[in-house]
Amino acid sequence: MADAAAKGPHRAATTASHRSPIPGPYPGLRAFQEDEAPIFFGRDEQIDGLTERLERERLVVIAGESGCGKSSLVHAGLLPALKAGFLRGGGTRWTVADLRPGNRPIFHLA
Repeated sequence: MADAAAKGPHRAATTASHRSPIPGPYPGLRAFQEDEAPIFFGRDEQIDGLTERLERERLVVIAGESGCGKSSLVHAGLLPALKAGFLRGGGTRWTVADLRPGNRPIFHLA
């Protein structure tokens, strides 16, 4: 194993038969995508809270610091929950508008 690690970190995750590297549980620095919902976990309370809030309000804003997981929460958590019918009376067909107003939100939203 020391030889594999010396050749690079990706080699340490391979087996002795030189199969492809073992996939990690995270997509790296990019956000989780909707098709990665099965490996997105640990945010169930937030997803439940968002669906409960959507039952009462038509618009829910997700805001937070850069890199805190807003996009992952929406794409791999909330959207799959909505499409699976977890919102009472919401159905399973949704039109999604992905809005990223950037560093000048009032200007971009006007």
